[in-house]
Amino acid sequence: MAYLQIENLIMEDYTINLEIENGESVGVFARRKKTVSDFLKIASGINPGKGCFHDGKEIYDNRKYFQNRIFMDFSHTYLTTLRISAISETLRNKYGLSFNKEKFVRIGKDLNIRGETMIGEQYKFTPAGNTFVNYALAQALEKPNIVILNPTHGLNLPEDIDLIARGITAGGAFNTALIGIDRLKAFRGRLHKILLFSDFGTAHVLGAGERLIVFPKEFEPEHPLFLGSEKVIALAGYERDELRKLHKNKIYHELISVYDIEDHL
Repeated sequence: MAYLQIENLIMEDYTINLEIENGESVGVFARRKKTVSDFLKIASGINPGKGCFHDGKEIYDNRKYFQNRIFMDFSHTYLTTLRISAISETLRNKYGLSFNKEKFVRIGKDLNIRGETMIGEQYKFTPAGNTFVNYALAQALEKPNIVILNPTHGLNLPEDIDLIARGITAGGAFNTALIGIDRLKAFRGRLHKILLFSDFGTAHVLGAGERLIVFPKEFEPEHPLFLGSEKVIALAGYERDELRKLHKNKIYHELISVYDIEDHL
């Protein structure tokens, strides 16, 4: 049985069907950030939504589901200190959680979090530092299943972006990862499938290696996904002879990776 089953979930104008198997990392992408956030809050059991199941039971208000997953928005400030005793007290009193102190300290040193911190009565982290702190916390909480929004928020250096993307999708670290993607390219080769919320009220689950097709904005493809200022991106459900016909008629088209969507918007 899949770890998480979503069957005919109605959200906004979308009907969503998705299965997340144990051992899978799944990305979620939409032009509208609120759509991704709303979906992840339903999929994590924070907000109600009919048709979301774990072990055959609805996930909303499901204690067993809650105990084995963590939801974090890396753009949010959860901690205002690096003092382990204060973190432990905050997690216990505010969230009812405990964490692996040694792991948090080790990851913090590896990421040089203190170098991204102004220390006063409260610790003030840079945007990158706040994401590093949240990443270290997500690892140290040691929940087997994670739901992460804005995973690379505030990061600019390619090596930092790569480290976080790799760390939250590593098969050994987590059983499942459901990730609201803020940079598609950062997750190339790291996901098992991607849920796309199109600009046209449709939701599609694609294998990570599937390709899409790009046309001029004026072209009307059968299954459009995203409309940019000059181009439209669609599902690439065209047979070889259909592609030849497009070429013969001099209709511009280009096959692209799902990770290259943002380059064409």
